Amino acid sequence: MITSFSVIVPVLNKANEIIRTLESIDASIAFFHERYSGNHPVSPELIVVDEASTDRTPALLEEFGQTRPYFKVIKHFRSLGIGPARNTGAKIAKGDILFFCDGDDLVFKEHLYLCFLLLNHQPDPKETALKRVEITVGDQSYPLMLPPHPIGVVRTGVKMQDPLHPYWKAAIENTLALNLCIRRDCHEFIEGFPEAPVYKQIGGCEDVSYDLWTAKFFKVLKVEIETVEYIRYPGNNFDRQLKKFQTAPDQYQDETPPEEKALHLLRRKLEQDRFSYLMEKFRKTPLTAAFAALLNWQQLANDYLSQACYLEAISLYELGMVAEPATRDSVKNILAAAYNNFGSAFHQQGDLEQAGVYFQKAIDLHPVLSTTDLARVHFNLGTVLHKQQRFEQAMPQLQKAVRLQPDFSEAIVELAKVTNQHHMLTKGYQFSRSAAVDLHPLAKHLQRFQTLENL
Repeated sequence: MITSFSVIVPVLNKANEIIRTLESIDASIAFFHERYSGNHPVSPELIVVDEASTDRTPALLEEFGQTRPYFKVIKHFRSLGIGPARNTGAKIAKGDILFFCDGDDLVFKEHLYLCFLLLNHQPDPKETALKRVEITVGDQSYPLMLPPHPIGVVRTGVKMQDPLHPYWKAAIENTLALNLCIRRDCHEFIEGFPEAPVYKQIGGCEDVSYDLWTAKFFKVLKVEIETVEYIRYPGNNFDRQLKKFQTAPDQYQDETPPEEKALHLLRRKLEQDRFSYLMEKFRKTPLTAAFAALLNWQQLANDYLSQACYLEAISLYELGMVAEPATRDSVKNILAAAYNNFGSAFHQQGDLEQAGVYFQKAIDLHPVLSTTDLARVHFNLGTVLHKQQRFEQAMPQLQKAVRLQPDFSEAIVELAKVTNQHHMLTKGYQFSRSAAVDLHPLAKHLQRFQTLENL
């Protein structure tokens, strides 16, 4: 349940624009109070972080805040950049969810209410039908389906007065902080916006890095409804890139100076370093049910699986399938592969008990695998049971492997060994394992394959 929200506005020498921006946020707060009909009160907060402005901005901020008890101003003694300014605001803020708006952009009155509605929605797991609502923005009404599961981040559409190529408009909407609303837990996990000096040297891209990290770890809901306006002013970041934004990406001639390209290379290196750090942090973070529900768990699990981090991948797949039962059919095959590969790792380490557990888990999941892959899982389980001298349990697994894949040489040889050993045991003979191998005439002639393979 969300009981508060904070809007964070960094500003530096925006005397001509800041009041218009703050009034748009103020109107959105008022609209929220008009429309909100929940059973618990919700406290708004508007925080401006003044980056050591030297124009009339500080005086305007003081005047604006005189009649607004939810308004706060935090001052930096020197300009640190927009990333540090946003992080300062977030640390001071008390809101359960965070909004960001630069000191020269606008939010529409519906923005705060719409994002709050989506983030605060608690789906009923017993209801299979999605809940539909009507949202009016300006004179236009939009049908909107509420999310079927909790989400960590909302992104809305962005109005821009200049005509832009669709590719770049989508790219802007997917990376701006202006149209983003995020739960505090998510913001704090990724540790906020980047603060490295290279971002200030570039003159932007904090939003790009922030989006990379949030989208990797948390569910993001994109709503196409335009609820904010990104304004181009002479010389601002939008203005400097207008030519690029109006050109098809395959036709644009990159005119970035070599020294700036070097800064972007450094920026991307820092992005990847932070991502690696966050993956390790996530590995060590105990997951509460509420936090786990917000995770982009399929993406995270796939990443762990590609790194052979089977335990982490399996935990996320299992968690996600319980939280979102509708994903079971799309996930169970890859989970079966993870079980099989984890079992193979245990087998190679000599832990037959755990190997058998995970091979059996792969089979019990009833995956829709190819006959070759499913035969391999049954063969792997049969081999482990054989090594444990559980012959009666091993035989049906190996028989199933051969039925699924009649030319499966390894399974044929292994089944012959188990059958002969079980026969000798029931006759009361004693024998060594190596002697039993030679009892089947094919054993000397068929090629010895690797015992275990990944799916």
